Formats: sequence, C-alpha cells, structure tokens
Amino acid sequence: MAKKIFFLTIFLGVLFSISTDSFGSNQDDKLSKALELFDNKKYADAEPLFKTLIEEKPESLELYYYYGACRTENQNYSEYDLIQLLNADPAEAPLKINYYLGIQYQAQENWEQALKNFNKFRMDANSEELEALDVASKIQQCYNQENPYKELLKNVTESSLAQSYADGTETDTSTAAIEPSVLPDSANTVFTEENEKVADVPAGPDGTPVEFIVNSRITYYNTSHFQTEEGRAFFNESNQNQQRLDSILTRTDELREQYLQANSAVLKDALGKKIVTLETESYPLHQEITNLLLQAQNKELEYWNKASEDEIETFFEKVENEKEYRETETTEAPEKNMEPDTSFINPEIFLSEENNDILLEEPEQKDELIYRIQIGAYSRGLPTYVERLFKKLAVLRKIDNYTDDRGVVVYTTGKLTNLEDAVKMQKQVRQEGVEDAFVVPYFNGKRITLEEAKKIESEL
Repeated sequence: MAKKIFFLTIFLGVLFSISTDSFGSNQDDKLSKALELFDNKKYADAEPLFKTLIEEKPESLELYYYYGACRTENQNYSEYDLIQLLNADPAEAPLKINYYLGIQYQAQENWEQALKNFNKFRMDANSEELEALDVASKIQQCYNQENPYKELLKNVTESSLAQSYADGTETDTSTAAIEPSVLPDSANTVFTEENEKVADVPAGPDGTPVEFIVNSRITYYNTSHFQTEEGRAFFNESNQNQQRLDSILTRTDELREQYLQANSAVLKDALGKKIVTLETESYPLHQEITNLLLQAQNKELEYWNKASEDEIETFFEKVENEKEYRETETTEAPEKNMEPDTSFINPEIFLSEENNDILLEEPEQKDELIYRIQIGAYSRGLPTYVERLFKKLAVLRKIDNYTDDRGVVVYTTGKLTNLEDAVKMQKQVRQEGVEDAFVVPYFNGKRITLEEAKKIESEL
C-alpha cells in the first residue's frame, strides 16, 4: 500500500511539472506572437494579447508599455490608457513611451505634461522618426492648446473594456466627454438680414458675459467692458486657470472612485501617483487665480481713477443700453437663454468705499486661512507600522511635516481653503487607513481652533 502511494505521488509530481512547463511555454508563445504583431504594426491584433498577458502576469511592467502603445495606436484616448503607460517602467521601456505619453496627455489637455514628454522624445529620437511622427506639429498644437483627439476622448473602465473585447466594439461609459469647460465664442448672437432688430434698439455686446467688480461703483457684465488690454489679459488667464482647476478637481474625484474599485496593486499605485500629481497641481492654482483677478482689478482701477466723470457716465449708459438689448432679446426670443454662463464666472472681489484706493503696484497681501488633515504627531520617530501606513498613503497624497514648539513632529496632508472641503478630505483619508485623521486649521501659518476658523471663514 505504501509503495502504491509512493508511485502515485511521483506520478502526480511529474504531471504537475509537465503542466507547469506547458503553461510557461504557452505564455512564452503568446508573448512572442504579440511582439511579432506589434513589430509588424498590427496593433489591433496585438492589443487583446497584451491585455491577456497582463492579466496572467501583472507584475511584468514591460507589458504595460506595449499594451498602452497598442491602445494609443488604435486611437483610444482616456485616463485608463494614460495609466497603462504610466504603469510601465520608464527606465526599461523604449524611448517611444514619451511620444505615446505626450499624445495621451494632449488628449487630456494637460499641456505642460504633454510638452514635457514630447520634448523628451524630440531630444533623443532621430530626425527621420521625428518627421514621420510629425512631432513638431504636435508640440505646436500643445503651445496653441489644440486637442485633435477631443472627439475621441472616452471614459474607459475594466468592465466596459472586457465587453468591448467580447463583442469587438469599444465601449464608452461616460455620459459626456471628460474635458474642461470651454469659453463660449466671443460673439453670443448672430443676426441675419431676416431677423435684424429695429434701428432704435442698441447693439448687443461683442464679448462674453461675466460679472467682475472693479470698485463700489463699476461692475463689468461683459468682457467687452474692460478698458485695458492688460486687465483683460489677466482676467482671461484667470478664467483659463479656473477651467483647468475645475478639470483637475473633477478628474481627481473620478480617479479616487477608480482607486477604491481597483483590485490590482499595480493599478492602485498608478492611480495613486496620478492623484498626488493632480492634487499638487491644484494647490497653487487657487492662489494664482486670486492674484490674476487682483492684477486685472488693479489695471482697471488705474484706468478709472484717471477717468473723468463724463467717461464714467458714458460707461453707465453703455451698460444700461446693453441691459435694454438683453431684455428685448429675451422678450422677442424667449427660447434663447441670455443668462451669463456661470460655469466660467470667477470669484468676485468686493471693495468697500474705505479700501477703494487699493495699491496699484502690488496686490494687497490677504490673510490666509487654510485647513490641513493631521494624520499623526510623534516625538520619538515613526513606529514601524505607522511608517508603512504613511508610505502607502504617500502614493495617494503629498504628506507634509513640521516640528512644533514642543519638539513634536506633526504630519499633515492637504491644503484646503474651506471647512466643507476639509471635512470631505478627512473622510477620504480615514477610508485610506488613517482612522483618527482630523481637520486642523491654520491662520497666517499659526494653528488655531476650529471655532476660531469658522468665525474667520465667515468674515473673509
């Protein structure tokens, strides 16, 4: 009996060895076939093979380059496809990964990263390849903020992708394209000879509806109201930054959802790095937008402080005439929505009679109230388990630290300007493993209580 068991064990061991060798051989054959298809530029056939190989061996980072390259060559542009390329090890991936990353970033309208990657590729690629791929034109498009991939931008998920491979079609799960809002055309209404207005009705404004307070007397309701080119340029730049910020915040929320649903450690790491990058981009944008609006306001104040009372009265008449025009349009064509597009109206800057003589040389330094999420405070170094937790969290978020007056090292993350957003981030950080994270407010760099912060926030 013992002899039978011995031979049976040997037989099963040999059988298992043969099966394992066969599996490895099949995987090698599949990889060879996928690489051959890729080299022959048969990207549509190679794509599903690389996808299967990644599912079988997700730790093989070189596969992500080929899969992301195939997806890009097959005209797939999405956050998902960008992440596939980011998963690849840039030190091991071919030089062309920078070209593919440039295209995916351009599709996402992340012009800075697109230019960075296109220029990396341009520095090392030969002239023939640069000309064949028309890299110079793509770089110029980024400088002009042109997105030729806009109509093809999709929201791809693992489930939608599995279905697309099953039925041979690409599935877009988004209800609308993932893209930042775009300013309307400079002219809001076009009039033909058939629908011209009566001669005594004033002409409509040529610019875009806005609401921008210059001082306690003058408010602009249209970009055509700007009196200086510098003021208009600062205001338009603040609008562009506001759109970029809105887009970053939207994308960050979407990536957080994908992170919570991801079941692959590699995918989580890639998503986490993207979230940290977007959060780092968003912090300075808040202050930059405010500074640009202040500079726009200063330039316009400089003009109006030198203007005569007659000029001011003429401006008031112009605004009233445009108001009459808008009311007439609304009455005669009720189906047209003449309300300002609030999607790009920037935060208002209110001036009282007392501070109407704001300095024109430099924007006034504002008091700063910020909220951070405290994730720990230690006087003798980080415990091992905490260090592991912080390393995991650092994949998702930027972690800051400072030493207080007692010599305790305080660890925080986030930089929010209102309590509501801070509470949301606190919940997210707790879901990510720091269960005792809490909100800490700082005013002009000094820690204060929440009650003090609420009072200051209500007065700002």
